[in-house]
Parts: sequence; C-alpha cells; structure tokens
Amino acid sequence: MHFFFHHFAVLFHAVAWTAFAEIVHVNLTVDVLRFDVTDVPIAFTTRAYNGGIPGPVIRVKQGDQLRITLTNKLGKDKSSSSGNTFQNANTTNIHLHGMHISPSGMSDDIFRRVLPSETATYVYDIPENHATGTFWYHPHSRGSSSLQQGGGMAGALLVEPRDQFEMPKALAAMKEQVVLLQHLCFHDYGKYQSSTPYANHLQVSKYGLDTLPINFVNKIPSQTPDYYLANGKLQPNVTMLPGEFRLFRLINAGTSAFLNLQVDGCDIYAIAKDGIYVGKQAYMYARKKPLLVPGSRIDLAIRCNATGFHPLASHPSTDFDSNIARSTLVYDGNILGIVVSGDPVTMSPPSNLPHLPSYLPDLQSAQVPESSKFALKFETIGGPFSPGPPFPKMQINGKAFSDKDDFITSVQLGQTYEWTIGIAGDSNVGAGNHPFHMHVNPIQVVSVGGGGLDEVLGVKVGEYRDTIPLWQSGTFTVRFVPDTFLGRAIVHCHYVPHIDLGMAAVVNITA
Repeated sequence: MHFFFHHFAVLFHAVAWTAFAEIVHVNLTVDVLRFDVTDVPIAFTTRAYNGGIPGPVIRVKQGDQLRITLTNKLGKDKSSSSGNTFQNANTTNIHLHGMHISPSGMSDDIFRRVLPSETATYVYDIPENHATGTFWYHPHSRGSSSLQQGGGMAGALLVEPRDQFEMPKALAAMKEQVVLLQHLCFHDYGKYQSSTPYANHLQVSKYGLDTLPINFVNKIPSQTPDYYLANGKLQPNVTMLPGEFRLFRLINAGTSAFLNLQVDGCDIYAIAKDGIYVGKQAYMYARKKPLLVPGSRIDLAIRCNATGFHPLASHPSTDFDSNIARSTLVYDGNILGIVVSGDPVTMSPPSNLPHLPSYLPDLQSAQVPESSKFALKFETIGGPFSPGPPFPKMQINGKAFSDKDDFITSVQLGQTYEWTIGIAGDSNVGAGNHPFHMHVNPIQVVSVGGGGLDEVLGVKVGEYRDTIPLWQSGTFTVRFVPDTFLGRAIVHCHYVPHIDLGMAAVVNITA
C-alpha cells in the first residue's frame, strides 16, 4: 500500500440488516494528539479522531444503517462564555456533511453535544436512493467547530451504489483516489489583504478558551507555516500510467481557504460536485482550474499523457479574481504530486453518468408561487477587524444565531421553494466570499446574478450543490424540494469561524 494512505484506513465492521443492506458500525474516539510527523515541517498539540489526522474513511452503501459510537476523551472545559464566540473547546459532536438524512433524534442533529468523558451513539438510516458520491464528517458543536476542525478533526465518508452494475463501465474502470484536504495555518497574512484573522489556528486557540497548550513548533523558520495536507501528508505523490484516467475524490476540509485547483499538462473533467453527478451538464465537462471552497467536494477525472511529475496545486488566478473579494484567502502552493511513468494505456472518459436520485428533480422550469420565495443575505458588520474580542458580528438577514428553535423560515415536505442568496453590506471588506451551506436537502442553482450568466465561481446553472461560494457583486437563485425528513435544517457560512461567531440560521421542515 502506498504511503499516501498511511492511517487513511476504513475502520468498521458490518452485520446483516436486510437481504441487501447492512448495519455499518464505526467507533470514533476524540482525544489529544501531538501531531509531529516526518514530512510536515510543523508540530503542534491538537485534538483528533482515533489518534491520527485525518480520521478514518467511512464507506456505506445505499440503504445501509450507519451507527457511529463517538467517545469524547478530552478533559473538562473551562468556564464557558455565552452567545456567539469561540468556546467549549472540549465539547464535540459530529455532522455528516452533505448527506440527505434526518436532522433529528439520534441521527444528524448538530444540536446534540458530547461533553468531555461522555460517549454518544449516532444512528443514520441511509435512503436506498441516496446519491452515491463523496461526503465527509466533522465536528459541529457551537463555539468549538473551528478549533476542532481546524486542528485536524475530519474524515471522508463515501456512499457507494448498492448495485455496482449501475455504474458506467468507463467510470467503474477508473481507480479511485480519495483525498481529504486540510489546512494548517499558523500565521496572519497581513492586514486583511489575503485572509481573515481566524484562518490562523493560533488565534482561534488563543481566543477560544482552549485547554490545550498548542506548543507550536516551526521546524523550518524560513518557511511560512501554512500548508494544505492531503490525507495527513505534505505533498505526497500518486503514481499513474500515461493515458490513465484516475478518479480523484477531493474534499476541502479546511476552515477558511479557497482552492483554485490546477494540474498543468493534464486533462481534467468534473464528474461530480458535492457528492452529486453533474448530470445533464453535458454529462461532464472539462475544467482547467476548478474552484473548491471550504466544505465542498469535487470528483475529478484526471488523465496525464506525458510522463514526468505533474503537481496538483492551488494558485490565485485571473479566472476568478473579478468575483473573489480581496479578503478571501486563496491558497497558493502544491498539494500533491502526480508521477506519470510506465507503459501507456488507453482509457476514455464516460459518455454518460448515473442518473440523479428522485429527490433531486430538475426544477429549472418549475413554477414557484411568490409565497414560496425567500431571500437570504449573509453579512459581517464592521471591518477590517482585528483578532480577539469584541468579535465581528456575523449575521444572516440582520440577525445572528440565537437558539435552535428560532426559525428564520419554515418549509413543507413536497413543496418547491426558491431562494435568492447573497452577501449584504460591507462583508467583503474583511470577511471574504462566504460559502453558503445547507443541511439535509441539496439546492439546485437556477440563476446566477439574476440571469444572463451560466457560471460564477465554478457554480453552474442547473447543477445541484450543498455548498456554494457567495460572491461580492451578485446573487444565486436556487430551488429545492424538501424530501422525506422533518426537523431543523441549519443554513450557515462554511468559513467555519463564522458559524462559531453566529453566521447561522435554522429552517424548520414540517409535514
């Protein structure tokens, strides 16, 4: 096994549930970790799943029941602050990002808390028609999300088809490369030119009532302590044959940085975004520099015909500059290397892709009554702002998060809804392009900027997503039909420090 997959193993066992489905058991333990590995030029004390960064890969099939036992072995919290601030550093929980599952009971209820020395069981019934693709898991407890996720608590979650024969042959022929990307940032980028202050993990720890001394060490002081890890490794290599198509399942588990991906000299095709096949978007499309924002995923079919070394990297570029705020951090550096050698092979891209599940209908031509239309505006009050209290006000529709039963709106199962989402006020001065994320139900993009545009910031009209970057000078119009699940669906900014500071709201899904 290639070193790239060290610690990146699947940890589960299964027993029969029905004639086809299984119960998949996963044990996750949260404990203190001294992260100090040979190929990463920094070391620090942090919190991690199962003694490593990242957490184990979880694989389930359509119709399975997933049972996660989450054990919190962290020490006691300091006296808690109240409201929207960094706090409760050792209190945790878990969220299955992008999954179409219940937000209630023992399932994906992010308002459950697992206190220090407690153990909790989560039970998720995966629908038989769930989208197959790339998802992930991470902590989502109020006040500690950015500290824990930014310190390395995250793992990949893959939903596989119950019947492998449903996969197109050309797609099934591709080897899979699951890549969880995590940002380790231990410095400030200067006064608001390239990032918000809370991209710096040291700042989040300092102002987050952290009980752990980070004991940060920069092993190469001449280098800026700012790295994106791939499966816990710094710039690992992947070996491919000339002409081989490889399916890279990329997950941006960083808290604050955009990735403007590129592989010079290779063909790149977008197969899926946010765990959902691109479907009727000409089945798939070539993309030289796909944009991957915090929380989002993209499946790329990559083929390199020329032998040699091809770095997969992220660099700021003119492709998106006109729509990316100056305070949005776009990571600049290599992420992994593709080493191409050996005898050439001939592989073709798939001519078709699996159909979207029934809960993701094409809503582009749907008639939506005015009563089902709603507008959301994400807003940061003030800026530029310095680290530390008083923290900037993070709001949606003029209000910061207050309580799980304070609903911003209600939606009803089976009805079609149209939302217009954008950024209000002076948010772009010091807070960047807020990535919008909604739990439970993916959204279909039906209009960009009020019409006339087909794509902005890598978001195409017609595609379904669960995480999209809001842009500084326009809006997205999206539609969705709440399907199957009742309860509280949270919407929030996926700049993770922003949700800790209040940029979140709750949608009530009713029958």
